[in-house]
Amino acid sequence: MERLNDVKKYFSTFRERMTERSLADSFREFSLALLLISPVFIYLFYVFLPQVSNDWSRAFYVASKTPFDPYQVPIYNYPPWLALIFTPLGFLSLRFSQALNAFAAFFFVSLLVVRSKGNFFSLLITLTSFPFFALLANASVDWIVAAGFVFASIWTVPLVLVKPQAGFLVILLWFKHSTRKKIFVLAILLFVFATFLIWKQWPMQMVQKIQEISGMKNVNSSFFPWSIPFGVILLYYAWKNDDELAAVGASLCVAPYFAPQSLIIGFAILAARYRKIALVVSVFLWMYYYF
Repeated sequence: MERLNDVKKYFSTFRERMTERSLADSFREFSLALLLISPVFIYLFYVFLPQVSNDWSRAFYVASKTPFDPYQVPIYNYPPWLALIFTPLGFLSLRFSQALNAFAAFFFVSLLVVRSKGNFFSLLITLTSFPFFALLANASVDWIVAAGFVFASIWTVPLVLVKPQAGFLVILLWFKHSTRKKIFVLAILLFVFATFLIWKQWPMQMVQKIQEISGMKNVNSSFFPWSIPFGVILLYYAWKNDDELAAVGASLCVAPYFAPQSLIIGFAILAARYRKIALVVSVFLWMYYYF
């Protein structure tokens, strides 16, 4: 009887295991396919991106050349390890480095859709959405957060913290599911300690930079502080239901500032789960921001 129960249990979980294996195989195959054709996309971005973004030319690219003192760059107001991540791009030309950044956005946003079990139409909706176009046009770095989501683990927490407004509260869900919670917390504390060793008083410098250029940010999509109660509700729902999309929504609700491109993480997950709703939202976002 015990052996019969084991057989039943095996077949009851067979479909689930095959689905997970199929998803993993599809993810690897899709990733490899994008990498194989990456030269084509990089060339297209190099040729057809309309212009070099101010954010790229005046902030990210310049900071990549001084990664251990990024706040000497007048409009750089991001965590300092972002400049360290971008260091290799500082050795390339301005135009080519922006093309590589655009491909990275295309690559990791696409992987996020696939990792969230989206199909071709989910991908199409995401890549034609206003947040994705804003991501490319502004040469922004929200794709780094997408990479953090794609390879979700304690080691990608620093990537998510590059732009916390895009989805940092998902870290609470990762902590919830961690089997080694003490190590999870310790690793984060060690990372923070290391940042103070390298960049010393970086939080104060970053806050000062944010205050200095706050008047330049004229496209704030946040409804802060009125959105805070909604953020609390979404965070509770995310915690109870292990819902990354709700965690992203909560992050946006408690953020004092975010630009349209920071919606891309939540939109990619939304498109993967609910294509029809995402299509309606995409139309609304195009009308709201563009028209």
